[in-house]
Amino acid sequence: MPDITALVVRDWGVGGLLTFCIILILVGKLTPRSVLDDVIDDRNKWRDLAMKLTDQVDQLLTVARATEQTLRIIQTSSILRPETNHAPSPSVESDT
Repeated sequence: MPDITALVVRDWGVGGLLTFCIILILVGKLTPRSVLDDVIDDRNKWRDLAMKLTDQVDQLLTVARATEQTLRIIQTSSILRPETNHAPSPSVESDT
């Protein structure tokens, strides 16, 4: 089975091919290599930035978990010893 696109392109001629290329450029399907390189560089920069931010978020979550655990321990120990939550009561002197 012959290639259909080869038959169609052969029938277009030089003017048809030039028109086809211009349409591809206008639609954005055909871009210069320099533009493609710029897009790839931008993508890589954003990817690197996202990786750095993900690492920072992971570090912050680790610190937040440790802080939460510490606060829970403090809260639990305060519940177990309620006398530490209140101001010291005045001492009552006995009249003996």
